[in-house]
Amino acid sequence: MTMITKAELRRREYVGRVNRVMDYIRENLSGDLRLETVAAVANFFHFHRLFSAMVGETLNGYIRHQRVQKAADHLIHHPHMSITQVAIACSASGCRRAGTRPMTACATSCI
Repeated sequence: MTMITKAELRRREYVGRVNRVMDYIRENLSGDLRLETVAAVANFFHFHRLFSAMVGETLNGYIRHQRVQKAADHLIHHPHMSITQVAIACSASGCRRAGTRPMTACATSCI
């Protein structure tokens, strides 16, 4: 029988919480994704720092990445849609920053 250390139990708990947050973000891309809201899902005090350490990018970077991925998927599966229609479909507020780079570059890198 293998003994699990307290540190390993804590790490597993943190991984579970961060995974729960990542699921919440993907399901609520057009919803309230402020730090306070997302941190409440994880129930962490220093959530932003822990999220960045575990995921390898900031919370805002992760959210932006998910929105760009969603936009890229829309462009691939709905080539008739305009960039504006895609931005609206994947939350205009999130796609506004993604629009600073050509969306076609994002779409081709996700194939």
